[in-house]
Amino acid sequence: MKNFIQKTLVLLAFTSLLLGGCTQLSNSELLTSEPWKLTDLTSNDADQDFVDLAKALYSDATFDYMASGSFEITFTDTTFTAEGGTWAFSDDETELLITQTGEPTETLSIVTLDEDNFSYNFTDSTGTYLFSFGH
Repeated sequence: MKNFIQKTLVLLAFTSLLLGGCTQLSNSELLTSEPWKLTDLTSNDADQDFVDLAKALYSDATFDYMASGSFEITFTDTTFTAEGGTWAFSDDETELLITQTGEPTETLSIVTLDEDNFSYNFTDSTGTYLFSFGH
């Protein structure tokens, strides 16, 4: 029995060391760690031609969220100019509030935000869109 207790204590100490060394990134750190690239854009209720056009437009764009609360969308195709504005999380961090320069604030409902994936739903008068990003 004494041997079992000693092994259990050693296992608990080892587990504590492993878990203590892991730090979980905040949502802000996850969003701002590096630029995002669009990997997919879908909608079940919007005009598919619009979805295809938007997907083609943003396929070469980089979405860069800065810790300062600003963001910039840049395009490799110089036909399009960079877009930008400000971002903030809602109080419970389930939504991203985006204000593009000269535009009203838009609310994006976060679906996934981790080290490798970021996705959100955006709803307007034409439908609901799922934007998916990766690094």
